[in-house]
Amino acid sequence: HWDSGRVKKLMVEDFIIHASKG
Repeated sequence: HWDSGRVKKLMVEDFIIHASKG
């Protein structure tokens, strides 16, 4: 069972990391 809030937070952070790398 995954906590959807935690998963979404990780996805958002990963997206921000890739976006900030350009």
